[in-house]
Amino acid sequence: MDPRTPCLVGAAQYTGREQPGPEPLDLWETVAREAAREARLNPAALDSIQVVYTESWQYDDPVARLADRLGAAPRHRTGSASRRRCVAGGCWRR
Repeated sequence: MDPRTPCLVGAAQYTGREQPGPEPLDLWETVAREAAREARLNPAALDSIQVVYTESWQYDDPVARLADRLGAAPRHRTGSASRRRCVAGGCWRR
């Protein structure tokens, strides 16, 4: 197998209907723990955590915050680089 082949070992989804909705970090933790449970893995053993930027709630380091909550020390940490605002087709970086 090509070592660059992605590997998905667990998946989870959450559909929140309550208002107001949960804080994104709480949601990410819930879904990450559910995906780990499905894969029969300890979330602290995660090797990679990747978080997509959220406009609705600002975090200083969302990947580190999620890793801390999960008790994980992943070697690969990525937050989306798209920290920009788009209005009427125009985008700018912060």
